[in-house]
Amino acid sequence: MSDLQDTTGTWKIDPTHTTLGFVARHAMVAKVRGRFAEFEGSFTLDGKNPGASSAEITIKAASVDTNTDALDDHLRSADFFDVETYPEWNFVGT
Repeated sequence: MSDLQDTTGTWKIDPTHTTLGFVARHAMVAKVRGRFAEFEGSFTLDGKNPGASSAEITIKAASVDTNTDALDDHLRSADFFDVETYPEWNFVGT
């Protein structure tokens, strides 16, 4: 088994081999599954000091895809994601 220090470094998310998906309940009966097609990010791991590790991801809100055009349009509207005002979401974790 390798030492935790061997994991130190920064890795970019490969969108070709990554799915950023979600599941939400609809009317407490059905599950709606979707994904975001456009995103990028990276993880920086510090094996000597794991508390100094971090992650960053940026999601293009309009790239939501539930396989239902009407739902996607509604999610993009001001009722939900308001992609006109918030075209990108940026998350930073430590």
